[in-house]
Amino acid sequence: MMTKHSTRIGDILREMDVLTTVDITRILLEQKRTSERFGQIAIRWSLATEEQINEAWARQLVAERRSIDLDDFGVDPQALKTLTPEQAHEFRAMPVRCWGSHLVVALVSMPLDCQILRDIGDACGMDHVYPCYCSREQLQRYLDRYHPLPTEATA
Repeated sequence: MMTKHSTRIGDILREMDVLTTVDITRILLEQKRTSERFGQIAIRWSLATEEQINEAWARQLVAERRSIDLDDFGVDPQALKTLTPEQAHEFRAMPVRCWGSHLVVALVSMPLDCQILRDIGDACGMDHVYPCYCSREQLQRYLDRYHPLPTEATA
């Protein structure tokens, strides 16, 4: 259970009861030495699973209300399967990462309430939906590329 609002991945993993303060210190020292990503070290040392790192990263996205560049970030082919083209366009949401019952979606703006995230979760059977943000133009380009709607000529 998260008790304070930290956005550092190590702190989030500690709040999730995955890592200890000693683990974080050791990982940070290794990270400084190797320039390897924090989560990769934690996984390599068997201190955390890939799923735990993914969840911490998703929590970090939400806490920081982070914008992403989909061109750099890319889209997970498994995530694409979570929403139909009609759902993706209706929700104006681009699925970008998924694991287990967790889904990260790119939206244009912060929803005023979490209802849209609950609706997306209900539509695709995911228990946890995490938002990140991208530009309106980029979202539309990715929806058109990866979730094209059928045209009347092909329908």
